[in-house]
Amino acid sequence: MAIGKQRMTSSYSVILDTDTFILIKDNDDPDFASVTNAADYTVESLAQLYDLSNRRIVYQDTMGRFDELRHADGKFTGFRALTANQQEFYEQFLSGKGD
Repeated sequence: MAIGKQRMTSSYSVILDTDTFILIKDNDDPDFASVTNAADYTVESLAQLYDLSNRRIVYQDTMGRFDELRHADGKFTGFRALTANQQEFYEQFLSGKGD
């Protein structure tokens, strides 16, 4: 009897969706994998809710760092580290200072 591989799912909140990016935050729920560890699921679930064709997916991980989930055709293709300036932009944005 083969044991089926259970797919990891993540728990996240959509903070903002714009024409150019979607910002999500990992909920750090112990009953789910992190967004980082379940990146394929995260991108596929967002693709069911949003048109991702011209949008970046930026996420805040459980350590507070912002990075990008790269994707094509609704599938996860890799991670992209954001620069220090981009980190600061999203931190200020979330704190309300980016207005």
